[in-house]
Amino acid sequence: AVFLHLIRFQLLLAMPPSTQPMPNPWNRPGGGNMMTLRDLESQQPMMNQQGYGYGQQGAAQIDLGYTKVTVRPPLGFFEHICLCCCPCCLSNPFSEERKADTIKAFKSFTVVVSAVQIIMFIVELAVSDGILPYSQNSSIGPDANAMIKVGAKFLPYIRLRGEIWRLFAPIFLHAGFLHLFFNLFAQIQIGLRYEFTWGLTKTVSIYLLSGIAGNILSCLGNPSSVGVGASGALLGWIGAQIAMMICTWGTTDRNTRNTNLFSMLFFLVIMLFLGSGSYVDNYAHLGGALMGLMMGLFFFADEYSDPSLVRKVRLGAGVAVGVFFIITVPLMFTLCLDMFC
Repeated sequence: AVFLHLIRFQLLLAMPPSTQPMPNPWNRPGGGNMMTLRDLESQQPMMNQQGYGYGQQGAAQIDLGYTKVTVRPPLGFFEHICLCCCPCCLSNPFSEERKADTIKAFKSFTVVVSAVQIIMFIVELAVSDGILPYSQNSSIGPDANAMIKVGAKFLPYIRLRGEIWRLFAPIFLHAGFLHLFFNLFAQIQIGLRYEFTWGLTKTVSIYLLSGIAGNILSCLGNPSSVGVGASGALLGWIGAQIAMMICTWGTTDRNTRNTNLFSMLFFLVIMLFLGSGSYVDNYAHLGGALMGLMMGLFFFADEYSDPSLVRKVRLGAGVAVGVFFIITVPLMFTLCLDMFC
């Protein structure tokens, strides 16, 4: 189901605007040119005949951020798998242009931080007493002591030993193979697109501050737990994209808004599912999403055409970020929480 929805998500993002009103043979409210792969395949002859501007032979172009690939239905089994997992393998992946784009992607923050997270997971396994089965760790991975050794969020050590760095380190740690796989899958899928659209500074700052904010809120909401994962940072990216939608609402066509909303809901469902696993909680997800939303409003406020509104939104978002840390950090050290009462 995840793969099938991801296919739909990728193709919704892929469709270029039509030069004419798109017919609505599927009786969907509003019509528009949002189509699934099945729609594109079934309506391809009609579109080619009537000239609806979807490229040669009904081709759809997928923008991956760092490069673009073109697909033409009908797709075979291999193409479906590539579309789900690695769209960069489609459409002449060995051309000089694609090679240059791939090298550029490997130098990106998204890929580098993913590599660091894989290395840190290997370190976790190395210091662990073994790999716990699903019955003891729903992500199938190291034990809690191993995670604490390498820097997991653990409030007793943060409060009693002053190890503030434990609010930052968990971004690079994961609870198990499943946790690492799903996080990296989502991270690479959305991270490359956002990084090459927003720029390095915005992407990195949103990612790291959202991850820290998520760990702080996790300390307040689930103080006795061991916590790891980049999910809060990833939800920060999603929150920032929601902020971008808000700032560009009046200048973006309904079709684009719908596709962006679908993609965000897709990854939100994945993150909420992961939030029910071992050593992960939805407090971290909520904190990351809120911080990403506030930082997104700050960074993307200039999308508004009214300069006074830009200043107001940016000031409000900046104040909100400051207030979040001013309130939550002291609470983390002073509030009577579970084991400290």
